[in-house]
Amino acid sequence: MTHFFIYRSPLSGDVTALADHLSESAHFFYRLTPGEVGALQWLGDRYSVSRVLLDALQEQEDGSCLVDFGYLGCAESVCDALHEDGNLDRVPCLDESTDLSTIVWLLAAR
Repeated sequence: MTHFFIYRSPLSGDVTALADHLSESAHFFYRLTPGEVGALQWLGDRYSVSRVLLDALQEQEDGSCLVDFGYLGCAESVCDALHEDGNLDRVPCLDESTDLSTIVWLLAAR
């Protein structure tokens, strides 16, 4: 049975549950804020991690964007991209107070 977890900003202190879901075989969706999407678009191809996240964006009918971290190994792709970018543990130039930054940091710590 596949489990689906959808998170949106703010994570509201759900970081422990989030870390658990990232370590499970589950589809983990995160709805990005417009600021997070804008930062990734500005970074473009400058970093592997931004390209992986941009490629994983799924635009919704309401104009918002989701990333499914369980889709086609997206979480593993993010980890690989961080390694390619010089063993980073974050998305460069992304405000560290954003929830996307927290998610990437949790993935890097795996």
